[in-house]
Amino acid sequence: MALLNRLLATLLALVLLVAGVVALIEIVAATGGSHNVIVPYTHWWDDALDAHWSTRGVHLIALVALVAGAALLLVELRPRGPRDLPLMSRGEGLETAVERRAVEKTLRAAALEVDGVGACAARIRRGRATLQIRTDELRDADLEERVTTAATERLDGFGLQEPLPLRISLVPRGAS
Repeated sequence: MALLNRLLATLLALVLLVAGVVALIEIVAATGGSHNVIVPYTHWWDDALDAHWSTRGVHLIALVALVAGAALLLVELRPRGPRDLPLMSRGEGLETAVERRAVEKTLRAAALEVDGVGACAARIRRGRATLQIRTDELRDADLEERVTTAATERLDGFGLQEPLPLRISLVPRGAS
């Protein structure tokens, strides 16, 4: 979700940058007596004044604006999980936490240290840690148990206030 937010913010920033540069060029050109250097804005303005609410172009612009606005609103209003996971109290009045992404990276690293693990994706969602493991070509029968042990030891090392149930899914290397 953060990636989508960054992409949307970058796209919006680029649009605003281009619009600002075009506006600056048009302002400088208008100061020198030229008009419509890049954007035929006088023609667009005349068309906008002549357009009626029942025109197809007006409907299309309104529909695009509505869809874009609704999409942005849905992306921003979507509930997100907590960024931090609280740790057990280390003293009276002292609250500590660890970032969820740090725990995910640590779980991934723990799984990758186990022989037979080719790749790993770790996610913490809805109070559960999930590891998706891509196995090497030769898979041991006890691979899932060894990954579970390594990941559980790492989780226990954090001293989380609420224990995270661990779910492991093994995917053979050639599978999609």
